[in-house]
Amino acid sequence: MRTRPYIQYEPDLQLGEWDVSFKTGAQSIRNIRAELLTLAYWLEQAPNRSALLVVVDANITKARLEREDTLLRQVLQRSIAERIRTATIVDGHPEGLPTEWGNEDRQRLLESIPAMARASRTKPSRYAVLEILLHEWLLGRGPMTLDWIQRAGGLSYPSVASALTRYEGITERGAGRKVQLRYFPLDDWAELVAVSPRIRSTVTFTDHSGNPRSPESLLRRLSMIDAPNVAVGGSFAARHYLPSLDLLGTPRLDLSVHGTSLDPNLVELLDPALKRTMNRRERVSLAVHLVSRKDPFFEAGANRILYADPVECLLDLHEARLEVQAAELIDFFTRSRRDRMGTEGQA
Repeated sequence: MRTRPYIQYEPDLQLGEWDVSFKTGAQSIRNIRAELLTLAYWLEQAPNRSALLVVVDANITKARLEREDTLLRQVLQRSIAERIRTATIVDGHPEGLPTEWGNEDRQRLLESIPAMARASRTKPSRYAVLEILLHEWLLGRGPMTLDWIQRAGGLSYPSVASALTRYEGITERGAGRKVQLRYFPLDDWAELVAVSPRIRSTVTFTDHSGNPRSPESLLRRLSMIDAPNVAVGGSFAARHYLPSLDLLGTPRLDLSVHGTSLDPNLVELLDPALKRTMNRRERVSLAVHLVSRKDPFFEAGANRILYADPVECLLDLHEARLEVQAAELIDFFTRSRRDRMGTEGQA
């Protein structure tokens, strides 16, 4: 007699009898369907467990998700259909969680979302390559080999080659098949800014104490911490690159952390009152962006402070709704590049 193969499944979170899986930023119902089928296979082998799929900030309507849930239940055995559920979380607000859950279970779920979101997000390689091209162009570094791009980004050769094929209209090849941008590509930059909230691994924190520390105070604390993988971004990095940048105050502190996970001790050392939030309506005091690229492109500054690269800094400004300042910074880099190349040409 032929038996079904054993389904290996590892839940993201376990709450009592519930095995919880997160799906973040899904763009297609096919992704949701595949996750639900995996859970159904798992429940057939685990008769004493229940499964919950939590769909976080998906680009799919609530009605479409409900329809998919209904269709799935029509084809599943009743004993399995009764033990599988789908919940959604948009802007930190959950819907469809098991009614029998208490406040503690709900809180544990919400606190787990940022970490799960980071694990489930993978930046498309073409955007990773575009960021490297932009970085080198803004700083006037000149052409790059494909091998250098591959090593700097920690990418595969096919991924780099495929991305450069996509961007061949805005790039030019030089000696030794080196490549660089022809100009600052406004359309591709606008696309990167638009998708940035989905493809960047960002964790935000707010202060509920009623007396939040200023971003300047958080920065001073950072300067006293031994954190070689942490760089300052956003408004502070913008002023590092362009001291004359017109900024009225500093809305928050942006940090870029080199790696694939955030050490919770870092936030605790900066301010124990800071708590994670996914509610976009709350005032963000600290935003931490994970930079998984092999070379983070951090730049050393004064007082042991590292600064995020210009591309990360610009994306921070856009995320903070400082579009005018971002445009001014781009113009500064463009003029600096033009002046530098003119000087080199005269030499």
